[in-house]
Amino acid sequence: MDYKEVATYILHQQLFAEPNLIRDRRSLVNIPIEGSDVIINKMLDLVLLNIELWEQGKEKEYITQLAEKIGFDPKRIILEFHIRIKPIPKEQVSNSRFKYMLAISEVIKTIHEESTDKVVKLLEKKFKGKKRRDLDLKLQTLSEQNNLEFSLLLNLAILKEYAEIVKAHYPLDIFNEYFEKVLQLLN
Repeated sequence: MDYKEVATYILHQQLFAEPNLIRDRRSLVNIPIEGSDVIINKMLDLVLLNIELWEQGKEKEYITQLAEKIGFDPKRIILEFHIRIKPIPKEQVSNSRFKYMLAISEVIKTIHEESTDKVVKLLEKKFKGKKRRDLDLKLQTLSEQNNLEFSLLLNLAILKEYAEIVKAHYPLDIFNEYFEKVLQLLN
């Protein structure tokens, strides 16, 4: 598996299906999102930019440049990457592509976490006059039940985050539709 295949796999995992489909986390439902392929491909280009640094063994420089382009603190990403590889046997970590998969996974995981946090903050604003603890419990329940609308909303938020990173057009109407569906489930 080459670096492009690794990056493609990580970017598509539990999110995207060709040609323009966003899916829920369990891949039960796909919804067509025009232009999602453009966003994913631009993210792929961004992730593969400066891949020669990784190939030359300049892992820290590669991660630093990628983190900066995405808008993350490189020190944080590098620290999380080192925490992730620490328990892994040296034989596996010596495989450059496997190690690259872990590095890209760390960056993508951070994007996913940030987009999820943004969705939760938007829901908090709309969850007027109610306790934060109630919202947290309801969101936890939706997550545990693998609620399709909630899962799709989170993946649409990730796609939205990717679009912002690569400065691509994003269809807000579909995001807003799923946001309202989830909001109705919470109220």
